[in-house]
Amino acid sequence: MKITVLVENTVDVGGLMAEHGLAFLIETEERKILFDTGQTDLLMLNALKLGLSLSGIESIVLSHGHYDHTGGLAKILDHVSTPIIYLHPDALNSKYVKNQDGTSSFIGIKRDLVDKIRHHPKVFWTTQPMQLSGQIFVTGPIPRETVFEDVGGPFFLDDQFTRPDPLFDDQALFFEDPHGINVILGCAHAGVINTLQYVKKITQAKCIYSVMGGMHLKNAPSERLQQTITAMRQMGIQQFRPMHCTGYEAATAFRIAFPGQCFALPTGSRVAI
Repeated sequence: MKITVLVENTVDVGGLMAEHGLAFLIETEERKILFDTGQTDLLMLNALKLGLSLSGIESIVLSHGHYDHTGGLAKILDHVSTPIIYLHPDALNSKYVKNQDGTSSFIGIKRDLVDKIRHHPKVFWTTQPMQLSGQIFVTGPIPRETVFEDVGGPFFLDDQFTRPDPLFDDQALFFEDPHGINVILGCAHAGVINTLQYVKKITQAKCIYSVMGGMHLKNAPSERLQQTITAMRQMGIQQFRPMHCTGYEAATAFRIAFPGQCFALPTGSRVAI
């Protein structure tokens, strides 16, 4: 298996570009899977620079319905022949964030793209765990069990802030290798520890080997961050790749807590499993 980061907030490879978003290309011997699509068509430009073809993508998984994970889907659907789209129904809800000045910003999937998804011939609604290919699975909605985790921000379903968005559409990918279970996160709005505990429950695995992706700890209080690190240490996780919305302070805390086990994955990075 090869995992290539097509979009991330940072970049250190010449000729590539970064944006606030996330997109992974996962390649196995059998198929290609796209996990999230960034916020623009940048994933296609970066794939071209990397010499990667996206035409053979069979499956597209959307981790949740925010623009920085779904915005590139429109261009992909024009380019790829009827891939299967995996997403939770709540990903199509109107989504807003409350700004510091009290105004609202729409951060959901644009209406024309919502219509395109609804009329797409191959949509699987991930209301439960689903197998994508071989050992690769998507979690579907993640139970909220920890007392210290929340969705990570002032997210709402309306621009008047009367309906908080629980982000039940948040989901993750996971797969097994000889080391244990590997988890790929979009934003972990359900909470990274909730996500990892649920994956352990689904797989009945004793060991989660690695976790990569966005952990939405950018604005997390120090108490939540320390409880997250403690829980991860108790799980015995061996590799950490904090990305995207994890935040600089949280990523630094992981590097200090887990020396030699924490790695950056900027745009253009490749991981061989």
